[in-house]
Amino acid sequence: MNRSRNIVRCALALLIVTSSAAAAETYYVRASGNDLSDGLTPATAFRTIQKAVNMADGPGHTIVVGPGVYDEKVQIGTGAGMAAKSGVADDLNVLRADPSGAATGDMSGEVVIRGGASRDIGIEIKQRNYWLVQSFTFRGQGRFGIRSDTTTGLTISQCLFDRPVDYGIRCDQATDLRIERNTIVRDAGTGHGIHALGAGGGFIRISANRVTMEGDEYLSTPFARGEKPKGPKANHATNAYGILAGAGRNLPINAVIENNIVSDSYIGIYANGGVPGSSLKVASNTVVGCTFGLYAMAKKTATVELCDNIVAWCYQGVYADAKDALVTVDGLLEHEVAMNTLGKPPMVKKEEKGKKESKDSEPAKARPAPIPFVVLKGSILTGDPLFTDPAAGDFTPQAGSPAIDAATGSAGTATDFAGTARPQDGDRDGEALPDFGAVERPPGAGAIRRVVQWREVPRIVE
Repeated sequence: MNRSRNIVRCALALLIVTSSAAAAETYYVRASGNDLSDGLTPATAFRTIQKAVNMADGPGHTIVVGPGVYDEKVQIGTGAGMAAKSGVADDLNVLRADPSGAATGDMSGEVVIRGGASRDIGIEIKQRNYWLVQSFTFRGQGRFGIRSDTTTGLTISQCLFDRPVDYGIRCDQATDLRIERNTIVRDAGTGHGIHALGAGGGFIRISANRVTMEGDEYLSTPFARGEKPKGPKANHATNAYGILAGAGRNLPINAVIENNIVSDSYIGIYANGGVPGSSLKVASNTVVGCTFGLYAMAKKTATVELCDNIVAWCYQGVYADAKDALVTVDGLLEHEVAMNTLGKPPMVKKEEKGKKESKDSEPAKARPAPIPFVVLKGSILTGDPLFTDPAAGDFTPQAGSPAIDAATGSAGTATDFAGTARPQDGDRDGEALPDFGAVERPPGAGAIRRVVQWREVPRIVE
């Protein structure tokens, strides 16, 4: 009897799993669509992304969004998107823009989620797991391009964020988070690039993103001089950081920040190992024009590794705040850095406050104090990295750059910002060795840049 019951239970379980797998669908969204349609073909596409998202009632669904402008705030697991469910680790729910128009039969063009006076977020995800968001352009949101809270297995890839007001991407209480190959274009009035805080356990990987200013705005801010732009104290633009990763709760996290390019921020990359036991690696990044190029915090048993990065035209190259923990710098190329690496302005004793410095005394900001629990090893070099055309987004080292074939290899990155395999024989001496920074120079390299055509489109204010 028990055996018969077990057979029935197994059969029912198999039926449920089979039915769930069969229910996974591909839904289409087009600017010419209609939410009264079924969304199952390009000809019967939905008009709004929210309608399609709400059809994802289990794992494995794919939503394809054609070229056009979508004036909406898309919610997953909150607000209007409570009907949307989680994917699973081996069967994600996919929300993918199709700028080529090939999948929807449209002319190619941007797929824009546009904000407005009442839309402060482009996509909001809360308590939903294993979603992939890919290839959208975010413009005009009042605060965030993408905002997530309490997620597992979220991936944000190949999106463009046009001058986000507060944050391009902000993810809190995240586990197994991937933020890859996104472009965030800032100006003097915009805020942070990428902000990612873990929930403890799992990992955070922030890889091959570009958070920069372009054209005449490149290296135009006072950050590199150790000054902040004028503005309200609460304005994120005055304290903007390019990338931040750390622990959001009192639980340790593992994070890797690699192959990113950051410019013109208060803090270029902030690795926050403030929770004991955390492990963060900042490897093969290029950071320019910031007050603090790399900012590393480690407390108690936490570790932060800074490997094979380029820091140039920054007020201070590396700022380390380590207490009973370990910050390691293994390979670094610096150029035009006002304060020495790993320097920290000395504390001024109370009785010394108000005293005038002698005419010949050195300003406090130029007297870096040694930081305990910091280890320097590998190649620590100085020299102009000779970027090809950084104002246009091309940070490839030119021939003769000290970055080429000079890194320690401790970063361990298998590819670079553009997906080129590491190492390459960039100086053509017959031996392939890794380069400093985010971009590996292949033999006979041409321009390696991420073209952002939408920068030519004026901002629309509603």
